[in-house]
Amino acid sequence: MRLTRCQAALAAAITLNLLVLFYVSWLQHQPRNSRARGPRRASAAGPRVTVLVREFEAFDNAVPELVDSFLQQDPAQPVVVAADTLPYPPLALPRIPNVRLALLQP
Repeated sequence: MRLTRCQAALAAAITLNLLVLFYVSWLQHQPRNSRARGPRRASAAGPRVTVLVREFEAFDNAVPELVDSFLQQDPAQPVVVAADTLPYPPLALPRIPNVRLALLQP
């Protein structure tokens, strides 16, 4: 059976995709601390970006998980959650100085 150029190109593309898939899967299973990271310039001068969470459903949201996700990356990251009125049920935000809830219409 003869292999055509199209079949060979298709087999090579599938093989390359599988290799990339396995490499990305392997990277995701590595512990977070073992990954090499470059030096962070912003940590010496302080945070330069404030994360603003503006639109979310008051009754069904994942705002506390989102805030925790940003704080895992940089614990000093300022985070502001802005809402028109006080959300009910209340948001379970971390009680640290760089996380604030701002009410736009008190």
